[in-house]
Amino acid sequence: MTDADGNEIGKVFIGGLSQATNDDSLRNYFDQFGSIEDCVVMMDNKTGRSRGFGYIKFHEESTVRTVLEEGPHLLDGKIVDVKQCNIHMKGRNRRSLKIFVGGIGLDDNEETIRQFFSQFGNVTDVNLMLDQTKQRHRGFAFVGFDDESVVKELIVRHFVTMNGKHVEIKAMEPPNFARKLVSSETNSTTSLMNNPSASIPGMILCNSLSPDQMSSDEKMLRIAPQYSLQPFIWSNASGH
Repeated sequence: MTDADGNEIGKVFIGGLSQATNDDSLRNYFDQFGSIEDCVVMMDNKTGRSRGFGYIKFHEESTVRTVLEEGPHLLDGKIVDVKQCNIHMKGRNRRSLKIFVGGIGLDDNEETIRQFFSQFGNVTDVNLMLDQTKQRHRGFAFVGFDDESVVKELIVRHFVTMNGKHVEIKAMEPPNFARKLVSSETNSTTSLMNNPSASIPGMILCNSLSPDQMSSDEKMLRIAPQYSLQPFIWSNASGH
C-alpha cells in the first residue's frame, strides 16, 4: 500500500545485519511487534553473501512507530539500525533524496549503479545520462533514495569506489542542472563557432577549409594544445 505521495506505508530499512541473519531469522525477530507483509535480506548476487541490510514491510503503519520506539534491537549478536523508509516530502524538497554521481566508468549501467548504492539504502531510481550521438553514457547519473539520512551520509563521504572506479558524490542540484551539464559542451563549441576570437584554455579552433577552397561553410576543427599555431594572412596575390 502507498500513500498519496507514492511512499510505501509500513516499510522499514534494517541495516548492520549479521552475516548469520537471513529472511527467516529477520522475520522471526520483528514479527513480535506486528504482522509482517514482506521481509527480505539483500544478497550479493556474485558472492551469495548477505549485504548486511534488509527491508521489512508491516501491514500496519503503527507497527513502524512501535519498532522505532522499542529500539535498540539486538539480532544475532548485533545491534541493528532500523529506519523508516518513507519520508513524506513534496515538490522541490524531494531533491534532497537524490545525489549526483560523477566519474562513472564506461562499463557501468543503471543496474550496476543501483546494485552498488543499494548497500547504503533503498534505491528508488537511477537516471544515467546518455549521449545519444555517441551511443554511450556521459559519465554521470542521479540516484534517488527513500531515506534522507542515506543521502546525507553519502554526500559527507564525497568519494566512493564503485566497481573499481573512484566516483564523486554531490548534493542534488536544481532540476535544470542535468540539462545544463549535458548541453555545456555543445554550447561552448557553438559559442566559439559564432565568435572564433573567444578563448577556452587548452583548445584552438581553426577553419577546416583549405585556402584554395571558396566556400562560406565555416566548419571548425579542434587542434590539440601541444601544437603551436602562428597567425598569418593568406593572400591570393599573383605569384603567391
